[in-house]
Parts: sequence; structure tokens; C-alpha cells
Amino acid sequence: MTMPWHFAQDTGIGGTEALIVTGKEVPLRAAPSGDAEVLARLSWDVVAFDFAREPAPNGFTAIDYRAPAGRETVEGFMQTTSLRSMIDYRIIAMRRNDRWRIVSIVAGD
Repeated sequence: MTMPWHFAQDTGIGGTEALIVTGKEVPLRAAPSGDAEVLARLSWDVVAFDFAREPAPNGFTAIDYRAPAGRETVEGFMQTTSLRSMIDYRIIAMRRNDRWRIVSIVAGD
């Protein structure tokens, strides 16, 4: 078992650009502002850091989001405090003798 669970999934996004939305109904905004138009509300989704755009001001991060059923990528901004890097801390656990045991702790890549 890998925690966070997202890390063991094939998201189609490279590990260095993948971010996990850490909450429910977190707004994806059209501009890096708390009062900008809400393009979507995301809950524990995986999004991509957008390296092509300029760094966002005001504690926001430029991201790209593709809905599971969607074909188009939505470009927007999300508060940085609501995002976690996919390659941040991870725990690998295995079940042995009817008990879970941590076998590895990884801090970034």
C-alpha cells in the first residue's frame, strides 16, 4: 500500500508536475484572486502544475485540470495551501502476519 493513494495510480501526469488538491470543493479560479470567477470545484483530484505560465502572485499556483470524462484542459489558479506535491512525503506499507508495517518512508525524489 502506498500513501498517499494517488502516488500509486496512473494519472497521466509526470511526478514532478502532479499536485493533489487537498480538500473538498476547492475552487479553481480564472485569475489568481480570491474573488475571481470559479471555473470548477475540485475534491481530492490530481492536477498539473503549469510550468509554461508565469508564477502566480498572491499565494496562488497556476494549474491545468482535465476532468476524467473531459477532453479539454482547463487552465486556472488555485490557492497554493490547497495543493500538495505528488512527490512529497510518501509511506509504503506491507501486510505481514495480519499486521500492517511501514517498510519505507520517502521524502521527495
